Amino acid sequence: MKKTIVTIAALFFTSISYAQSLEDITWVTEDYPPFNYSENGAAAGISVDVLLEIWKRAGLNKTVADIKIWPWSRGYEMTKKKVGLCLFSMTITDSRKEFFKFVGPIPAGSGNTIIAKKSKELKLNSIDDLKKLKIGIILKDVGEQLLVDAGIDKNTLDQCVDPACLLKKLDAGRVDAISYGYETAVYKMKELGIDHTKFENVYTLSESNMGYAFHKDTDPSIIEKLQAILDEINADGTGKKIQSKYQ
Repeated sequence: MKKTIVTIAALFFTSISYAQSLEDITWVTEDYPPFNYSENGAAAGISVDVLLEIWKRAGLNKTVADIKIWPWSRGYEMTKKKVGLCLFSMTITDSRKEFFKFVGPIPAGSGNTIIAKKSKELKLNSIDDLKKLKIGIILKDVGEQLLVDAGIDKNTLDQCVDPACLLKKLDAGRVDAISYGYETAVYKMKELGIDHTKFENVYTLSESNMGYAFHKDTDPSIIEKLQAILDEINADGTGKKIQSKYQ
């Protein structure tokens, strides 16, 4: 019995120490322009360029080919469960700090808003007003989490797994509104051929910073090293220079 307990303990500590070196981390992003997106099959965007600069200053020999592009819900669940993954860009919230360690902020803030057609003439003054609407969200996205944290019944939300699904539903009138980043929504609408001028931000849920999210058991020395480099990037003007490329 004692041997069994020791074996289980050994397996446990082995699992949480897996990939506890900077070189072994798997880097994962999603399609959320202009912060991160796929361009000719490779990752691009503000947070990608910042990460490349972090790697350069950390002495890591990595390129955009080392960044995987996954659906958000998959990346979120995998990073939450497995040490050795980094998911970006993730909006930093108090509730997420329970599951992740963050390196941030990435030099580009991101607000989450309720977006609807102008023709609906929605006037929203409080969270309670949102309870009357059919709202579309992306599964595991901060837009969903903010609504649930505010008291909206999760079962009433219309789920999508990617931005294209979400925006097409909004354009077709299959949902009253969506919970998403306005800047990214406009970018994606142009890409999808949707007239973005028909839509407006009718309610702001949050103005937040974004960062690189790691499993909560990631070695603190890794987080500290990356945070120190990102702080330098933000302080010496490199971050603003990168951000300006996408404006």
